[in-house]
Amino acid sequence: MLLTKDLYNDEKIQNCPTIGLSEKDINRYSLGRVMRSLERGEDLKDGLELEAHQEVWKRGAGQGTFTGFCVPFDVLGDKVRRDMTVGTFGNGGAMVATELGDVIPILRNKISAVRLGCNVLTGLRSTFGFPRQTSASTVSSLSETAQANDSTPTFDQPLLNPKRVAAKVIYSKQLLVQASPSVENFLRDDLMGQISLKLDSLIYMGRGSNSEPMGIFNTPGVASVNFGGTATWSKVLDFENALAIANADQDMRPGFVTTPTVRKAWKSVARALTGATTVSALPLWERGGFNDGSGDGLVNDYRAVATNQIPGDQVIFGNFRDLVLAMFGQGIELITNPYTRADQAEVIINANCYADVLLRHPQSWCVSVDSGAQ
Repeated sequence: MLLTKDLYNDEKIQNCPTIGLSEKDINRYSLGRVMRSLERGEDLKDGLELEAHQEVWKRGAGQGTFTGFCVPFDVLGDKVRRDMTVGTFGNGGAMVATELGDVIPILRNKISAVRLGCNVLTGLRSTFGFPRQTSASTVSSLSETAQANDSTPTFDQPLLNPKRVAAKVIYSKQLLVQASPSVENFLRDDLMGQISLKLDSLIYMGRGSNSEPMGIFNTPGVASVNFGGTATWSKVLDFENALAIANADQDMRPGFVTTPTVRKAWKSVARALTGATTVSALPLWERGGFNDGSGDGLVNDYRAVATNQIPGDQVIFGNFRDLVLAMFGQGIELITNPYTRADQAEVIINANCYADVLLRHPQSWCVSVDSGAQ
């Protein structure tokens, strides 16, 4: 496939925003208040949550198939799901007390794709395609009167189609009656974080079947590197070179993604330049110094993320500008079920959103076929 200048404007992505909640509003958004309202079968009469729902509905959710309460994409978090009850201390009872501090979050995988600069396209309502040039015109050197050869540029059109991503939370009515205000943020972050973590995983590992998007590892045309043993500086450079050979090292927003095990190994391996008489004091994995709390490093001067989202200690390098995460609809749909577990005074909340993943140019990516920590 021919690599050319962007066939769509990045401003198009910026023109499909979330509803624009401020950081302050996101922090005070109460998913617990929404859940209590849904559980009682009552409509919210006022408040930030109602205003956000109405804005999401106005922007398009009301024209789709949404039948539940609309939660804007703004509140997506980075925590994972658990069942919550008051009676069992570890499943919710820890939140019920006369005085209660902030909930101690679960240790979870790091979410990386968005931080590394992938494009997030929201507000889609139907199948969305990108016209993509796959071949160019033919140019020849000819004599003064020779006839030029006919040629026609060709195009294809990769499509984005909605795939359902869902999470389910079970909580007791007593929890919401007794819990302190800190549980509100916990409920939101835990439920929305489950969706965020799954989306991040699908970007890398999606199979392209069974209702999953096609992730980086499974996309045809992605280049590969075989370490075949301990990682070396030459092998690290092969990732960058794979993109350059395919003309994919243009307009770059590059980054490495791998596991903590690889990070540890690469911090102890020194660069070795061909023909050099001394070994470099610099390791393969250097300190990043981004001062943003991420702990990200540098590999070959590119940002490098270590996360347990990647299996088998494999390594990914790519241009995250060429990665699109498409979110369909205008928010996350919440549907309550107070009946199935009514005899246990528990309520089930289902959250649904719809997404797809596209590598605009597969040549903008290179993955290892084996472990980077051998």
